[in-house]
Amino acid sequence: MNKRILSMLLGAMIVFSLCACGAKTGELRTDSSQVSTQEAADTAEAAETSDAEAPEGRTENYAEMGLKVDYPAEFDNTKGYFLPDILGEVTPGLNFMRFYYIAMTQQKYKELSQKSSLTEEEENDVRNKVGIILDVIAIDKGRGAEDIISEMGADAKFLDQITEIGKAEDVTFYILDESSSMSGFEERAGKEYAQEYTSLHDSLIEVLKKAEFSVPVPSGSEYIGKKISFETTDVDGNPVKSEEIFAQNKITMLNVWATWCGPCKGELRGLGEMNRSYAGKGVAVVGLCADADTNLEECKKLLAENEVDYLNLLPFEGYEGTIPIPCYPVSYFVDSEGTIIAPPMEGAPADMSTYEEYIDELLEEK
Repeated sequence: MNKRILSMLLGAMIVFSLCACGAKTGELRTDSSQVSTQEAADTAEAAETSDAEAPEGRTENYAEMGLKVDYPAEFDNTKGYFLPDILGEVTPGLNFMRFYYIAMTQQKYKELSQKSSLTEEEENDVRNKVGIILDVIAIDKGRGAEDIISEMGADAKFLDQITEIGKAEDVTFYILDESSSMSGFEERAGKEYAQEYTSLHDSLIEVLKKAEFSVPVPSGSEYIGKKISFETTDVDGNPVKSEEIFAQNKITMLNVWATWCGPCKGELRGLGEMNRSYAGKGVAVVGLCADADTNLEECKKLLAENEVDYLNLLPFEGYEGTIPIPCYPVSYFVDSEGTIIAPPMEGAPADMSTYEEYIDELLEEK
């Protein structure tokens, strides 16, 4: 992720992208990166618990951030939607996590999440109802707040908003409190939501100060070095061997998607354009439509409508074991031998440049 995006994050600009979790439940995302969805799914499940069954609290381990957090019950029994979101390592040794509060019911949130795109009215409505509670930043090698500002290319004024909360070996953890940017939140979201936002903000600061800290572990890093190997057919019924398709390029982006997944459908046209832009550069996109075995005609229709001309495959028996699926869509990057060379990108980014920057960095390492 480049400094332009980091500066946007610090400036509290919100860009919508979409991601659907593996349980076929959509989650609307409010950042411009690939994302982790398990935290959101867990929060969603907890929020649906009835008052009679309301938990006394829960513990979440965000290994990618090096945070283990004990949430009191107030974070589950909310009128609005409390959404932790891990961006992960945004520059070398600097990890970023954002906590959102969305002033709408979770059901409304899910309904919007399942759409492949939002109308201008819907987008403005969500934009007005999203509040940034605060951010957590972990930075290694004993670096401090000034180094965070430098790495992010941000204004020095943000130094006043950064507070150290813990350490683990040479990693230091900070809270970046952006609540001041929410000055008009009550007017946009309503008094009751604004009061809950403020309550959660104050409680979250205390919760994070009591968190357990460890060295961040990049999400999906455990898959690096794993070889993907399979045989299947493409959507036109032609037999395909993974060894043969991977051998054609230096890097293959294997994008696993589904016809029921709004975020997946929303990025198809962009992926097709990106694949054509990399022609002759040793890079190709290959799709695997997870439900094409039962919805083949819908799959082919979507590919045609979005001018997708790269290879798309049918699922094969046990594909979820061969290719781990934390969410839909998910994209793996393999070399010419089918070996995973980088952590997967989970979800559909708001801009294809996120994929392109990732691929270009991998090409430079070749």
